[in-house]
Amino acid sequence: MPTSEHLDSVITTEVQSGLSRLHRIVESRSINFQIMDLTMLRDMVRWSDCEQMVTVTWERPPLEESSFFTLTSLLNESLDVKYVEGNSRVDYSVLSLMAGIRHIVPHKWSHEILATVMASPLFCKQKVLLEPNCLFRSQVLVSVKPTASWSWEFAFRTRRSTQNLFSIHTSDSQTLQVRLERDFFLQTDVGGTFSVGQLSDGRWHTVTITTEEGSVFFTVDDGERIRLNDELEPLETRLSAIEVEVDGEIMLIDPSDTTEDCALNGKRRTYERAQIKPPCAGCECTILSGIFDGFPSFTCNHDEDDAYRLIRDPDRLSFFYQPSSSTQNIRLGLSYKSESDIGLLLFGFWQEEERRGRYQVHYRGQSLIGIHCVNDDEEICTGCVIKNESGFGNDEWTRVAFFEADGRIALVADRSSCILQELDSQEGLSLAEVYSIPVLANGGAVFIGGMYYEKKRSGLYLSSFEHKFFENTREKVPSLRGCLKDVYIDGKLVDLPTVLSRQMELTLVDSGDDTAFALQVGCAGCSPSCPSGVRCRPTEPRQLTFECDCSDTEEFLLGRCRSTDRLRQNPLVPLSTAYLDSPAPVLHLQPTKATLSKVWMKLSLPQKVKDKITIAEFHTHREMPFYIFVDTDGIGVHVHPSTQDRFERIIKEPVSFSDDRVHLITLERKTPLGTRHASRKFDLFIDGVNHEIPDVAKYTLSNITMRADESGETNPVVIHDVGVAYEYDEHSPFLHHPSNRLHQVSTVHIQ
Repeated sequence: MPTSEHLDSVITTEVQSGLSRLHRIVESRSINFQIMDLTMLRDMVRWSDCEQMVTVTWERPPLEESSFFTLTSLLNESLDVKYVEGNSRVDYSVLSLMAGIRHIVPHKWSHEILATVMASPLFCKQKVLLEPNCLFRSQVLVSVKPTASWSWEFAFRTRRSTQNLFSIHTSDSQTLQVRLERDFFLQTDVGGTFSVGQLSDGRWHTVTITTEEGSVFFTVDDGERIRLNDELEPLETRLSAIEVEVDGEIMLIDPSDTTEDCALNGKRRTYERAQIKPPCAGCECTILSGIFDGFPSFTCNHDEDDAYRLIRDPDRLSFFYQPSSSTQNIRLGLSYKSESDIGLLLFGFWQEEERRGRYQVHYRGQSLIGIHCVNDDEEICTGCVIKNESGFGNDEWTRVAFFEADGRIALVADRSSCILQELDSQEGLSLAEVYSIPVLANGGAVFIGGMYYEKKRSGLYLSSFEHKFFENTREKVPSLRGCLKDVYIDGKLVDLPTVLSRQMELTLVDSGDDTAFALQVGCAGCSPSCPSGVRCRPTEPRQLTFECDCSDTEEFLLGRCRSTDRLRQNPLVPLSTAYLDSPAPVLHLQPTKATLSKVWMKLSLPQKVKDKITIAEFHTHREMPFYIFVDTDGIGVHVHPSTQDRFERIIKEPVSFSDDRVHLITLERKTPLGTRHASRKFDLFIDGVNHEIPDVAKYTLSNITMRADESGETNPVVIHDVGVAYEYDEHSPFLHHPSNRLHQVSTVHIQ
């Protein structure tokens, strides 16, 4: 929601539909939307100011006036569309309850009629403040009469880090209080601390309180449901009032309040005017006060000249290292950005006479992982995961904090947070990814951005330093490949040049060798900047040049990211000998020392499929690692078809053959943990549905063989786009070979 204080502020929601592409009317059809929850869509249209533009084109109009079609909306409002002589193209602006075209129903239609429909996205505007009287800058007490199934909600925004959020009052004068603690966490009187993300960011947040079977629950921003009354059941019969105590702005949004214009009466009262503080913006919003000194909000801009770039190098180590004697009260923070899908952010350890411990923060794919272990005769570990759909190697700055407070350890990334729990209860977490405590190292230390291991050139590092960490014969989580700044140790901002200077004295044979660590000052990038959703990536191992990786959006590197439909007059390739000269055209790929990072294909399917159709086979000089096919059940990918062992897999996703959508298949490489080939994986996506598959890039792809229908089929599979993308291989014996670089290959030129 916007942060503007204007009473007429609005928020606009844009929803795409299947009519974004031209649709020819043949028979009755239902239109799907980007949001699949139709109940939610209907509620949004019902309570919002919605609009949609519809364009109808009559290429061969009907001869009879009785031939027309009807457009029906999500809320079952209808519009009859009839041809008017001379008007071959008509634009309709459908508003309010008519917006959101859901069905197209032709009447007395014939195949001789040719009419098409296309529609804009559905735009819905909602006022942030429905009723001006419902905005309060003082505490609000609302009397309630809950039933067995009841809910009530309010919205708020604040800039205070720690404060009372709201209280539940009962008819027998008991009170249950919910407090905001340190920006990200909620504490309840009945016990328990809950991580809900940052609530002190000056943005609007919604709290919903519900009753169910004698218990009272609440959620924040539709998050985890939190139970309020473990010890006071049944509470619903005694719940009498809710007191909202936020120091900021409070908005009553429940229909029981807004229908009465939030009038102050016996039901609603205000008192104790709160301290008025305007919602914070930008760097005003420092967070986690009392733990860190001036830890900045993630909204702060980053001066990239002050950052260090960490490079994954086959001969040199890449990290910041600081000895530490602190065993308690971990308070670590940093800001980083990386274009790699995996990287180590923090590793630390400490040792006492009878106890020792270790901790690690790293990311892989869409998960940021924090793990903390204490060994007191037996090692006990806790951990938690923060998820981000765009991944944590998205070439965007992320602020991370890892700290202990009130006996709990928490992990924070920008607005998100989690509290470490017993490792057994955390799915997807493994101690195999965590570095070990060095047996011969005394005291403790913190490694930032990487860790010591035996991938290094001899003669650079002091043997006394190497001897402490000799157990790490190879990497686990690889070092960060990207930029690092704003590092906090023991809650205080440290000066990285000073840390590095001290580190060189402690670790190097030649303490003046500023090339001994794979670190660079500054964080250079792409100029001009990359389009949205496209990472700026180093093109070669030395990371001296950078380019936009257009494969992120299934496009190509031609100065700017472009798709093939903008590169050729006719980008579509029907796979039939009715259109192609050869039943098996071969697309040859040039040899390269780079590693395969992504393969994608965009295709549309025939209206009917009777038997299995092989669409494309992907070959190396030794084998066929996979092929793409379609059968009566849907689209599939057969992985390692010739191995007939545990690597062989067939993955299929059902599709609707009656629509004319373009389907997207992608295979994306996942950077492996360790060096074993069996541990290397790819992510396969079929229309966005994810499957993990074994490695398909053990050998370099040499060609792609397309399989055309030899029967002369005039409604075949149609290829819209095929692309292959590579990134430089960090472990290649031909590391600096000219072909070992980031590049994409368009393979759509089929003859």
